[in-house]
Amino acid sequence: MNQLNVYKLGRFDPKTYEFTQIDPPPGPRKLTALNHMGPPARGAGDYIWMAEIGPNRRWLQFDTKNNEFTEYPAPADFKGQMTGNTMRVDPNGEMVWSTAGTRVVGLNIKTKQFTAYDIPHFVEKKQNPGAYGIDVATDGRVWFAEREANKIARLDPVTGKVDEFPTNGVTIPRRMGADWEGNVWVGFHETSQLVKIDQKYGTMTYYDPPTPKNGAYHVVTDPRTKVIWLTEQTADKIARFDPKTEKWTEFSLPIAESDARRIDIDPTNPNRIWWSGDTSSHLGYIEVLDK
Repeated sequence: MNQLNVYKLGRFDPKTYEFTQIDPPPGPRKLTALNHMGPPARGAGDYIWMAEIGPNRRWLQFDTKNNEFTEYPAPADFKGQMTGNTMRVDPNGEMVWSTAGTRVVGLNIKTKQFTAYDIPHFVEKKQNPGAYGIDVATDGRVWFAEREANKIARLDPVTGKVDEFPTNGVTIPRRMGADWEGNVWVGFHETSQLVKIDQKYGTMTYYDPPTPKNGAYHVVTDPRTKVIWLTEQTADKIARFDPKTEKWTEFSLPIAESDARRIDIDPTNPNRIWWSGDTSSHLGYIEVLDK
């Protein structure tokens, strides 16, 4: 896990409840009090990835088995922002992607080459679209949210083309997840909705959770149970949605103002959903005991 404004990687053992901190390798530039690791992304095997938020302009890969970091510094001529809200590794384990304000940045793990793609909204209007959540669909195309521009965008890494899709009045897209069919699910914070996006055509289907004004935020998809999980940040709940039956189940968190920003499915326990709160500085899980 990352820790805001703490220049360390945190590790929590769910069996012993032990929490430890791991120092990244020192970089060439002097740090400030605001330097920290960006949100981590699970990679292939025992690896996780994170972008360093600070002056060193590098991405880090951490081997959880051997407790070793590998650095991927940006070349000197690689200008512009290279870190942002979310990072994802593609299904083939070949590329790592991150939103970076006005563009999307990718790293070829094998060649260690960085590539950046400008977002059309920024190019055309000279306004920061606020690139936010990101994920990679099964066809290899990269989807991401434009929080400030209120759009959803899709990058084709083969052609370098970025397509943008209006959200039809549904506002403030946050974090997203691609499902087992490659379709993309997004939490829209202001209108408190879950939105499904067809990966081929970009068409959107809108779903309303039972709790209004819930602050829909982060989405993860579970290919094993074929359900969608959504954090309802301002309602202190985590919701489960079955796309087949369109049935919702909401689970209340035990802490008021838990501020659940991120969730993930436990890879060793399919019934357990982990959550972490930003301003609450809490970590916890929900374990679903029904079938």
